[in-house]
Amino acid sequence: MSNELGRAYKQKSDAKKAEEKRNFQIILGSSLVIGIVLLIVAYSAFTAYYLQPRSVVLTIDNQTYTVEDIIDRGIYYTRDGQIEIDTPRGIAISVIERLKVDEVIKQFHSLLIPQVTLEEIDFALLNQHNVPFQGDNMYSVEKQSLLDDAITKYLKEYKTDRDLYEKIFSEQIYRDRLYSHFLGQVEVQGTHYNLMVARMGNRSEGERFFAELEGLGLEDDSAVNQLFSDTSLIDPVVGWIPADVLPKKILSALTSTEVGGYTKLIDRGLFFEVYKIFEKSDDREFSSDNMALIGKVRMSNWIESIQQTILVDENMSPDQQVLIDEKVIDTFTAFGRP
Repeated sequence: MSNELGRAYKQKSDAKKAEEKRNFQIILGSSLVIGIVLLIVAYSAFTAYYLQPRSVVLTIDNQTYTVEDIIDRGIYYTRDGQIEIDTPRGIAISVIERLKVDEVIKQFHSLLIPQVTLEEIDFALLNQHNVPFQGDNMYSVEKQSLLDDAITKYLKEYKTDRDLYEKIFSEQIYRDRLYSHFLGQVEVQGTHYNLMVARMGNRSEGERFFAELEGLGLEDDSAVNQLFSDTSLIDPVVGWIPADVLPKKILSALTSTEVGGYTKLIDRGLFFEVYKIFEKSDDREFSSDNMALIGKVRMSNWIESIQQTILVDENMSPDQQVLIDEKVIDTFTAFGRP
């Protein structure tokens, strides 16, 4: 009898131990799973909130820009109206394209213009806020409070800090100076073309138009003009336009075309064009608007030529682009424009 009780007790004890072992294994397994999940969540959070914002997405020569830098600038540019919140190519890409230009101007400013000073930056800020400021000493005791108030207001309105404020304003000053430099080199008069254009949406339409144009002959002006008018996707009348503002591909086609004639079919990438030259003048006076446009074109050409000589490394991932755009849009939605 005692042996049977002993065996029963042992069986019960063994069963209890086995159950405890199973429970321990279940708890251990669950703990491991929970631990792994927590590690994944923690790493994701660490990546999202620490590593990713500090990831470098743009390098121009030795100057690097992180995700956080692009977000900060995106917030400023959208709130200041320099980049639209719904820009088709995306906020992140728009910011990077702007930085490529501003960094070129800043790094090569010594070729044309002197270093921007803090006084110029502060003065530009005061002008933006329409703060009346006269006299030579901006940092006198009586004027310092005006400056401090303007800077404090600016930093609060634009959700930015002093460092970014100085960078953005200095870049704008560099840009304005460079434009003034090229505008100052624009002559009072120069070559102009009086043009008509036919723009077609694809190559087959362009070739069909050109074949029909060749069939008319140059002597039938009214028929040629009517064909331009009937075919072009845009208003065919260009009028007088300076040669300096024309894209190189168009200018090259015009220089090899006689007055009264028309160019070959020009591939513009997204569309195709043919130009007719009504008149040409080598000494027509530039309007003020055209002088401003020529200055901008020459500045743009200079920037483009410099960009070919410097190292630009862009490695923004699609996820980073989405993150940047979302952060900027969230801030804009919350605060709008100042």
